Formats: sequence, C-alpha cells, structure tokens
Amino acid sequence: MQKTLLYLLLFISFPAFAVGNNSCTQWLSKPGKKGIVLLAHGANLKPEKMDAIGRELVQKNFAVYRVGFSGHCGDREKYLHIKAEDWLADARNFYVEAKRIADREKKPLYLVAYSFSSLIYLNLENELKFDRRIFLAPGIATHYWYHFIRLLGFLPSWISYPSFSIPEYRENNRTGAATIRATDDLLKNVKNISLDKNGVDTLVMMSAEDQVVSYKGIRSFAERYSWQWDALSCCENTLPGHYHHRIIDEISLGKNEWQRMIKKMTEFLIPLRKQG
Repeated sequence: MQKTLLYLLLFISFPAFAVGNNSCTQWLSKPGKKGIVLLAHGANLKPEKMDAIGRELVQKNFAVYRVGFSGHCGDREKYLHIKAEDWLADARNFYVEAKRIADREKKPLYLVAYSFSSLIYLNLENELKFDRRIFLAPGIATHYWYHFIRLLGFLPSWISYPSFSIPEYRENNRTGAATIRATDDLLKNVKNISLDKNGVDTLVMMSAEDQVVSYKGIRSFAERYSWQWDALSCCENTLPGHYHHRIIDEISLGKNEWQRMIKKMTEFLIPLRKQG
C-alpha cells in the first residue's frame, strides 16, 4: 500500500513544461547525415536529462533538436496554471522548426518522445507527420490508481502539493490540479483519435515493471496499430526506489541494457529516402 501511494504521488508530479523557443530548447547538433531527431522529455523532467540519449544519437550522425515544454524552464507559475492547449501549441512550434531544417537539408524527420510527450504528440497524430518515431514508456495508458489522481483535478488551481519525483531529475518541486486536468484532457482526446493502422512506423520501448504507465494497456495499444515493441530490463537500475519508468540514461537501465537500447533505437531510425 505504501509503494502504491508513492507511485501515485509520483504520477501527481507527472506534468510540467517550457514555452516554444527558450533556453531549454536547443539543437544539440545540426545538420546530421542520417536525419533530424526531435527529442522530447517527460513530465516534470528537466529537459537536459534527455541529453544522454541526444548525445548518443549525435554520435550516430543524427541532428538532434531537444525541446522543453511549458513549465520546464523556470516558468513555474505557468506550470501551475497549465492547459493542454499550451503543450499542444509547444509541440506544434517545435515541429515547425525541426521540419524547416529537415526540408532544407532534405533529410527525414524522426520523433523520439519519452513518457508524457508521447501523449502530446499522439494527440497531434493526424496533423504532424514524422517519417518514423520512437515512444519511450509512453504515457498513453494508465494504471488503475490514476482514477484517484483524477479527483485532484477538481481542486482549485491555487492549491499545490510537493513532487515526489527524484530530485536530480525533476524540474519543479511542486505541482497542482491544473496539470492533472490538462493530462486528463490529453488522455481523453487520444481515445477519440482515429489512428491509421498503416501509419507512421513506430517503435515502443518500456519496462514490463513500469510503475507509472500501464505495460499491458500500452502493449494492447501497440498491437492494435502494429507498432514494433521492445521490452526493456531495468534489473541493473541504480536509481532510488528502482523507478522502472525512468529509462533515459545509463543509471536508469544499467550499462548493458542502455547500450542495447541505443543500438535498437539507431537501427530503427535508419535513413529513409526523401520523397520529392
């Protein structure tokens, strides 16, 4: 019961994000011979914590555009009053910049989205087109306890509560009801989106022991749309509490599984022939 409450509080701290063009949104390299990667972080995660993946992709000759959503660059007041529309607007702005470079360089455009940002971009499935994409522990299906979290969305926006995410990774120390409402709006939208079973090639990577999102629910989603699947092992995870949802660096996975994950990602993001 205590562990369940801890993971519930971890999910409370799930959303938080930074506006369009800001200091948290930057090119880690450009151009790249193999293509352009839009690299998106998880909720209430410091955007720069995605740089471990970004650096690996840069070494493999990809250009990486690492972004930061509203609430993740010190704009904490914005975070406490966030709306789903703010995150969607950010996602569109990031896409426009990455697509501009991809078109100019005549390179394919890829998406690597971790956790909550997978949910954001899936909401824009029929609007923003990528050549291929990777979803890491995507926040598109929840555990049973999320129904209790939803109740917090009825609280006034001025009420906030502490985040129990790992201090070294979290962007904000406190979260609020607005983030719950915005998350819930995005989850509801996904249920109503018509996805093409023959749409963009997608690879999902996550741990079967993920405590934040539902492995079974996401696996079912992936099978429905013929997405590729790779189950990660976090047995060498050295993070406090062994959070198997955090799969973004070597500490999260251990050296061997980290190297395997990066190899699988780079093999999936193969160069595609640019049309036109």
